[in-house]
Amino acid sequence: VEENLEVWLRDQGKIEEVFTRYGLLANRRHLPARSLSGGEQQLLGLVPALLSPPVLLLADEPSLGLAPLMVAEVYRALAEIKATGTAILLVEEKANDVMALADVVAFVQAGHIAWTASSGEVDDDRLMSSYFGGAGVEASGPVVVERGGWA
Repeated sequence: VEENLEVWLRDQGKIEEVFTRYGLLANRRHLPARSLSGGEQQLLGLVPALLSPPVLLLADEPSLGLAPLMVAEVYRALAEIKATGTAILLVEEKANDVMALADVVAFVQAGHIAWTASSGEVDDDRLMSSYFGGAGVEASGPVVVERGGWA
């Protein structure tokens, strides 16, 4: 874990900041990253964006296969990144996990955007109808787009 951080951050002060903020990574400091759980690996992968926020972050199903506590931790990190003004393009099958973070939701059907709406306009009925093919929309997963501001 520490070796990965040294490659990405190259600054011992920032590495210590990571370990202070994320005690769960600090506890695994001397372990190989491959020995981390899926959620811990996701968190480790988000560290560079947390410390040096990019203009745009692409995240493809960051909660896939994670325990609920780790999903919450990963989305807390994404919320921190969003708060810096980073635009986030987030592909997620479990839309309810990210609706609190999203500004705009785009629902993808057969590789094309079937509809878009502000997150405030999307409710459970609309999502369920889209997932299960109601109103002429075939089942697919939503692409949730968060933004610190459109470019």
